[in-house]
Amino acid sequence: MKLSGKDVMTCCFVLIGIYAATTALKWPFRSAFFPVTMGVCFTLLMLTELYLSLFSRKVRKKQTTYDFKLADGIDPAVAKQRTIRIFLWIVAYYLLIQLVGFSYAIPLFFCLFFRFQGKEGWKMSVGLALLAWLSFYGLFIWLLDTQYPESWLQRGLNVFGISI
Repeated sequence: MKLSGKDVMTCCFVLIGIYAATTALKWPFRSAFFPVTMGVCFTLLMLTELYLSLFSRKVRKKQTTYDFKLADGIDPAVAKQRTIRIFLWIVAYYLLIQLVGFSYAIPLFFCLFFRFQGKEGWKMSVGLALLAWLSFYGLFIWLLDTQYPESWLQRGLNVFGISI
């Protein structure tokens, strides 16, 4: 069996993934959780890629290259408008995080995004926002006990002796 340069590179990535996961196992649980999870997932994906690359050569050689275009057949003005709109949503999310903090920004942003950009109903928007907040809170606050910096609003209220 002859290995191509792509196969050798994939083997290197498998080794990097294994190294990252096994190295992180020596760390405390909270520190190791993310690198171990990502290292295992990365390694499994690279092993899958290696398997497909090695054992499905007949299929791969028959395929032709394809130039992937995201905006194929879309008016450039519409594509520009969509790009600006999503960029503004990203900036709004960042400012919301700065203003009220992660814990409050996540449900607020998700609810507003799904309602106004996604044109979902209020029930669906609030439900998805609640699911996003529960996922965030469960993983980062409850399980990993992650501390986030104070928001602008929290700092301002602290000046007046009010803490939230």
